[in-house]
Amino acid sequence: MYRRRRSEATGDTVAIGWARPIFRYGVGVCAALSFGQLLYTILRDAVGGYGGGAASVPGLAVCMVALGLVGYFAAEMLLQKSFRVLKRSWKGGAVLAAVLVLVCAGFSVDLLGIEKYVPGTDDVQSLNFSIYGVNYINGNITDPETIGRFLSLHQALVEEQPENDWNSENSSYTGLRLDYTLKNGKKLSRDYGFTYESGDALEDGSVLSQMAALMSDPVVRRADLSAQFLNDVDRLTAAEITLYPAQPGGRGQTLNFDADTAQTLLDALEKDIDAGHLGADALDQDAWYANTYSNCLTFYYRVKPDPAYPYRDDSASFDLQFSKHDTFFLAALENAGVDTGSLTTNQQMNDSEGSTGMAKDAYAYDGTAELIPNKYDGPEYEDSADASVGIIGGADGPTAIIVADQPAAADTQEP
Repeated sequence: MYRRRRSEATGDTVAIGWARPIFRYGVGVCAALSFGQLLYTILRDAVGGYGGGAASVPGLAVCMVALGLVGYFAAEMLLQKSFRVLKRSWKGGAVLAAVLVLVCAGFSVDLLGIEKYVPGTDDVQSLNFSIYGVNYINGNITDPETIGRFLSLHQALVEEQPENDWNSENSSYTGLRLDYTLKNGKKLSRDYGFTYESGDALEDGSVLSQMAALMSDPVVRRADLSAQFLNDVDRLTAAEITLYPAQPGGRGQTLNFDADTAQTLLDALEKDIDAGHLGADALDQDAWYANTYSNCLTFYYRVKPDPAYPYRDDSASFDLQFSKHDTFFLAALENAGVDTGSLTTNQQMNDSEGSTGMAKDAYAYDGTAELIPNKYDGPEYEDSADASVGIIGGADGPTAIIVADQPAAADTQEP
């Protein structure tokens, strides 16, 4: 019993003999995979700026080996209860370093084919996608043709392997996440991010051209609108838009619309989606700023009832960005009484803030805009009415804040 238990070893860091090598190499590998990669990321950002330029397999291997050896010898010191471990343990350290180098090399050439694997169209049941450009879209699709287009984009990313390099002043970032649900019940996820030069020509078949086409595709845009808005809508209750003043110190105006007009505006938006107007400038930052309006149209709606909470009656809102390309939507705004010539693009807003001091928070808003009658209007609700805040003043002078009571737009109803 004494020989098998070795009671005098109970004070050791690892008392079981066969577990000591596992502890020694385990600490080394964990240190390499965690602290080694962290060190590489820090050095890469410090040398190459934000994003660190293109990935370097040798640089990663050096950092992982260095921190892996630190972990390995630290574990050996704990086991031996001594700082003098280099002479008797250097061979094990060399083995660990060789293994880490082989691991880095193996992943860089994708020996297992994990990075190069792209499922077939017939193997995919559904796809959750997220695309990051000047703006962000996401959704779920089951249409085989559209899934096939995403798979073509996936294959192009595997073949081209675009780099993430922030060294250029004109760099813009885009990213793509694909979460496949396969027909055999398995899941497959891929995440890509890279930079590109703003204004780059979108060559046919390139990664950028395929991403740009998908970001304006009607099926993709409908999936995005459903994920962000339509899936939760029980019924629209109202909509509103704020027009900013043309001159510093002028007065802006908030226009409110009833539920029928809100539905008309939504129908017009869906026509633009079907025509491929939405997302036309998704990967062209300069064009997006020049054509996309800073004025958002806010839809107010009742949320679909949840069977688990049948007595809840929740309201929510959705802010819609739109652009000069959305011709059906702009025509519907005109018919609703909005002077579309007074809309302000993001580029105009930026130019105004830089040259005339017309900061958005220095605009004056008209607090007397006509509101839709509300079921909570009446003297019994006067004390509980929501307050709206209007800011009056210029960027070059004192600012005054005026608070005016007004009902919440989400609770409006027909007169």
